[in-house]
Amino acid sequence: LDPHTAHGLHPVRTPVDDGGVAGITGGEWDAVERPSQFMENFVWEYDVLAHMSSHEETGAVLPKELFDKMHAAKNFQRGLF
Repeated sequence: LDPHTAHGLHPVRTPVDDGGVAGITGGEWDAVERPSQFMENFVWEYDVLAHMSSHEETGAVLPKELFDKMHAAKNFQRGLF
């Protein structure tokens, strides 16, 4: 995940309904960065990803070969940014 996607997930996953104190606008910055850093870093560890996710219908874990291809492509042309 890129940082923007990770930060976008923060307000979506909050149980707080008041936008002034929910998500990234009303919390301490450390609390904002925690889920973002988790998503950015740990999701790229295959063991973690395989443990916390599965296919919606079949329950199958992401194949390691597909994960390896995704991991290899994650920084492709990153220097252009």
